[in-house]
Amino acid sequence: MQDVNSNQGMFQLVDEPPSVSVPDHHRYIWPVVVKFLPQEKAQLILDAGCGRGELACRLAEAGNRVVAVDLSKGRSVPTNGSVRYVIRSVEQPLTDLGPFDSIMSIEVIEHLYSPQKALGNFYEALKPGGTLIMTTNYHGYVKNLGLSMFNRWDRHFEARVEGGQLKFFSRKTLNDLLRRAGFGQLEYRYVGRGPLIWNSIVVRAQKSVAST
Repeated sequence: MQDVNSNQGMFQLVDEPPSVSVPDHHRYIWPVVVKFLPQEKAQLILDAGCGRGELACRLAEAGNRVVAVDLSKGRSVPTNGSVRYVIRSVEQPLTDLGPFDSIMSIEVIEHLYSPQKALGNFYEALKPGGTLIMTTNYHGYVKNLGLSMFNRWDRHFEARVEGGQLKFFSRKTLNDLLRRAGFGQLEYRYVGRGPLIWNSIVVRAQKSVAST
């Protein structure tokens, strides 16, 4: 896992709250998400594409109010009452649930038919100056070359997996989509596995303070 230096103005959450079991990919993503969160606690946070709700619970245990949105009705993680679950696609408007201080979208955008629409919805649902923290599978030249050399594309595309990945993003394409949606102050981290063959890319983006 990439070593990410501590930043002033960021608060620390417990790495593994005992009441929450987390998927493997959260274990290398979570420390960066923590460092990217604004300092203020008791934020209103949207977990966009929450899955089973593990991340939403961790954010709630840190003292935040959380709205968790997903198309699935299945929830296997108990909450302390600080998480509100809403059955909805992130490709639908979200403004009635906010406005939010921060939005998290962890390994979601690659599963969407209309990622630009989702990013526009995130932007509209954030308060002016609000923060989006988003992750997706990393793709770069060396990793893609390795997938080709070792004939791993069939497995990587998940063509036989129901609800698998639909789109694959580079930093360049993420930059383009985020700026089209209105986001600025983009900051990136890479996590999992190692240099040039990272598992995921993490981006923090902000809505302009002047936005209304």
